[in-house]
Amino acid sequence: MGIDISDEGIYNRFAPPQIEISGGGGSGASAIITELTGGATGTANPPSTSLSIDNYVVMCKCHLAADWKYGMCLAHELAHNLDLKHTYCLYNENSSNVVCCTTNSCSQNCTQDCDNPEYLSDIFGICPGTCPHIANWGDPNDHNDPNDLKITNNVMGGSNSQHYFSPMQVGQMHRTLALKSTRKYVKRETYSPIALSISNDETWDFYLKLYRDIVIEPDAVLTLARTFDMPYNGTITVNNGAALLITGTINLHDGNKIIVENGGTIQFSSTSHINIDGSGVIEVNSGGYFCIEQGASVNLADYNSVINLRDGYLVGTNNSVLPSSSCMSSPWSYSTTGNGSINRFNQNVYIQNETISVDRYYTGKNIFIGKNVNPEITQGDVVIEDATNVILDVGKDVHMEGGFEIQTTGSIEIR
Repeated sequence: MGIDISDEGIYNRFAPPQIEISGGGGSGASAIITELTGGATGTANPPSTSLSIDNYVVMCKCHLAADWKYGMCLAHELAHNLDLKHTYCLYNENSSNVVCCTTNSCSQNCTQDCDNPEYLSDIFGICPGTCPHIANWGDPNDHNDPNDLKITNNVMGGSNSQHYFSPMQVGQMHRTLALKSTRKYVKRETYSPIALSISNDETWDFYLKLYRDIVIEPDAVLTLARTFDMPYNGTITVNNGAALLITGTINLHDGNKIIVENGGTIQFSSTSHINIDGSGVIEVNSGGYFCIEQGASVNLADYNSVINLRDGYLVGTNNSVLPSSSCMSSPWSYSTTGNGSINRFNQNVYIQNETISVDRYYTGKNIFIGKNVNPEITQGDVVIEDATNVILDVGKDVHMEGGFEIQTTGSIEIR
């Protein structure tokens, strides 16, 4: 059998290679593949607002070249996955894959595309201008090239020396990793310590994944109306006079926190979905407001997935910032799913005459643990068995007395 590419094509999007298969089988059959000497070296698909879209790069190896050139090409194709487009205009090229300096193909006398919101002024120059850096093939270091001013070293250009992303292109990539399908390939451990400050009312009605903390400032209300994901160890702080209103879905995982300070408000609306797993936690401090409306879905997956209502917290909302009249009067008793809990810290807790064989999370104003810490209940030792983890989250003090044992691989944490 023989396979022959009879027409290598001009460009992979418009004139794909023509392949002919001929010949018979048997022990003498062979396949002859003629490698392309023209056309595209790779291709990629752009991201989507739908998470169901998979992003990929196909390296065609159409050109015989050194590995470093293929590396440059791979970077170029991966950048398409991050929503970057070509910085040159090719005749008849699919316009969805090109960001142009001009409103049409890059022939002479083009009109500069100043009103395009994706216009890259740090590549094409401030409007109005002469579009000095419309890329075409060449060496950006060869100043004897007659097209010298039309050649750049941008990764998305047509140069044979592609090394550079402009700041605006980097901003486009960051936007894509927050809003589009490429974000599902980013590890949760990606985290920036530079917090995002919310100082005015904002409503986020799109699926968003951030990689840093959020601080909601006084007199500002942040409304999460779609789905919001946080980075590992990411924290939302709701300051005095600020509010966090959740009408959509929020996902808190290991290490994530929402901290509601004195005078701050958090509200779960009737349409909200609160999903907490691992050691994710919502902390409502003394003087902080907490509101759950009937109908809110609250899933506290693990034993240490908790909502802590610290001693002195307030039921409802800070009406000067977020008026509400439909908050449950006893939010600590609200029905939740999972192994976690909504906790208050207004009573003492006694752990006595108990063998603990499953992971537990205890909360209280004071916690007493031991054989005879409470004479009103049956006296007996407390044993934390092997492979069992216990957390004591206390408002004031933990009192440990005799008759308390932690077996070899058991553990206790005091918060």
